[in-house]
Amino acid sequence: MINADVINIKSEILYREAEDNFFYFNKLKKAVRNLNTALKLTPNHAKSLILMGDIRFIQGKTKEALNYYLQANELRPDNAKILGGIANCYSYISNPQKAILYCDRAFSNINCDNEELYSSLYEIKISNLLNEKKYTKAGLFIKKAEKALTMEDFFNLIPQKTALNIKLALQNRIKSNSLKLINS
Repeated sequence: MINADVINIKSEILYREAEDNFFYFNKLKKAVRNLNTALKLTPNHAKSLILMGDIRFIQGKTKEALNYYLQANELRPDNAKILGGIANCYSYISNPQKAILYCDRAFSNINCDNEELYSSLYEIKISNLLNEKKYTKAGLFIKKAEKALTMEDFFNLIPQKTALNIKLALQNRIKSNSLKLINS
């Protein structure tokens, strides 16, 4: 079986240079040039597709990032990082149903090599449940996150927990006022 990531050694070298330029030197343009060359040489170089998705997302080019992640997903359909990237993109382009779907797929594919994804996946899923007005599910998922995450990671979910509490309080106030109107 041929590893799709190392079909062309030049692509691998270019990917590693792009990775260094992105992570260590903050040279995004140079990283993109390296990745474009790597992908011309090896269009199915999954690591280059993922990194290009990461860079494009950071640059605010969410739809372009999504396309790179979707291409990478075709090569590695059970990769939690790719699935999380797709979920995040769908969240940013206001497609909460798909964001939730890809979060769930990412959750089911997390392993010891990528468990750092838990925190961001909880955040994406809860935000999108709130956007879908699925307050009960969001509340249950916040409780699940509270048990699963470290205190530090759970702290990042406080805005979602606060939003849920406000929305539930407003919902209860509306119901209460409606009942008062009906009974009067």
